[in-house]
Amino acid sequence: MEKLLVESRGNEAWQNFKQTKDGKDYLACVKARNQTETEVRKAVRDYEREAAKQAKRNPKAFYKFVNSTRHRKAPLYLRT
Repeated sequence: MEKLLVESRGNEAWQNFKQTKDGKDYLACVKARNQTETEVRKAVRDYEREAAKQAKRNPKAFYKFVNSTRHRKAPLYLRT
């Protein structure tokens, strides 16, 4: 839920910057973007740590996590 609020603030900041083209609005947009990226990275890190902790007790969930990370698409610049 908090992630949605952060993204919403980022979207509002971007829309505000697009209308005003003011440097202060751009800095607010950058700050919101950076905060969103930090939150996402933290959530992924926590999820991965929890999957590792649960590996012994819940191997099915662990292998589900492993297989989901193995099948990610390659970045666009690596695709042919």
